[in-house]
Amino acid sequence: INMHGPSNPSTAKTGTPYTVPDAPTITTITPGNQQLTVAFSTPNNGGNPITNYHYSTNNGINWTIPNPAVITSPLVITTDLINGTSYNVMIRAENAGGSGTASSAVSGTPYTVPDAPTIITITPGNHQLSVYFTPPLNNGGNQIINYHYSINNGPMTANNPISTDSPLIITGLINSTSYAINISAEN
Repeated sequence: INMHGPSNPSTAKTGTPYTVPDAPTITTITPGNQQLTVAFSTPNNGGNPITNYHYSTNNGINWTIPNPAVITSPLVITTDLINGTSYNVMIRAENAGGSGTASSAVSGTPYTVPDAPTIITITPGNHQLSVYFTPPLNNGGNQIINYHYSINNGPMTANNPISTDSPLIITGLINSTSYAINISAEN
């Protein structure tokens, strides 16, 4: 038995412990045409740089790993989204240790501008025109909240007071003057 004590120490090497990242927090989801832009706060990286953010649009059942990698906010989801459909979005961060805990689910619904309404007829009145129309068949995936009108191809003016009913009434016109009217829907 050797009773002289411990041996000389080995050459020093550096090691840094780390774990998977904490859960990010979704701060806002901005809808677009068949896309959702997910802004989030960066989580604690677990001691190792975050290399990608994964996302789920179905409450964490399936996960998509963006390629190229997303390493900063926002994350833009453009794959297989249908306007007017609500999605429960979750994200999680990844580092060399693996995928971290998922964020809480936040609902987002992509949409785009509605199609044009159809003018059926325009009825004259005293210093006004009543524009009868049918709403667009495609509302862009979101409820129509107002209509706008243009006189003689001028700038669009919001219907005031706000209304989604036909007819749209344009006032302040000069009697015996012809006007070209266009209308558009707003969602």
